[in-house]
Amino acid sequence: MPEKGRVKPEKGGEFEGIGVWRESVTKLPVGSYVVDTRTGRSGVVMGHEGPYVQLRPYGGGREWDAAPEAVREATPAEWPAGESRP
Repeated sequence: MPEKGRVKPEKGGEFEGIGVWRESVTKLPVGSYVVDTRTGRSGVVMGHEGPYVQLRPYGGGREWDAAPEAVREATPAEWPAGESRP
């Protein structure tokens, strides 16, 4: 897994011009079970679009966008019933 750390915004990148360094965020793989810590919702990573992580509820439903820094891997206790590691 790539290391997290402080990174300077890339020239021409989405964070250029904000005048601050930011913490890098490791992209979780598509299919990962995750929790959106801002909403408390659990779901599956469906993709990465722009600055957002696209999530879908376990078992299907409407996708939502979450900020990468607000998404964490779900613990085994938070996985859907009867599921093993994705």
